[in-house]
Amino acid sequence: MKNHIPSYNDFVNESINEGSDVDPRVKKEAISKLSDFFRVSPNALSHLKFDGKDPIKDVTKSLNATSYEGAEQYYRIAIQMAKRDLGIHESIEVNEGAVKAFEKDYKDMETSIKRGIGWIEPDYVEETWENSSDTIDFAIVKDELYNRLIKAGLLYTSEDGETKDKKITNISQIK
Repeated sequence: MKNHIPSYNDFVNESINEGSDVDPRVKKEAISKLSDFFRVSPNALSHLKFDGKDPIKDVTKSLNATSYEGAEQYYRIAIQMAKRDLGIHESIEVNEGAVKAFEKDYKDMETSIKRGIGWIEPDYVEETWENSSDTIDFAIVKDELYNRLIKAGLLYTSEDGETKDKKITNISQIK
């Protein structure tokens, strides 16, 4: 396909339907992620099970989304990220080509930062990622990007946007 922009599903296809019981922590974490991202009340999502089997029509309506496909993708990613954040591991099938594309985009972004002023403020990471990557949405890889930039020693605060202030050493300093 010409000009195909890979989606998250091109990166990782995870079985989120394993088991019939949903860990209540997964539901709580997924609700938190989606309510923050879509700016909806957590109560609007509380009726969903977050077992990977909720009707997408209900998910879309609860998120006030306009696309069933988009709502389904964010719903599934929220479940996966909640499980990852909670240390719940499931079988993951990785598409090597898409992962390589993500890694290349990250390397390009890091190189651009180093060639520029040599550091970046958290407020500019999203814009820089969007300029560096056409592979995956910033919202999906935000924490991974911050963690990698911290590890590379490139993330700093700034009072004026031009002068390097404090080095960020932990993602919790950003939020």
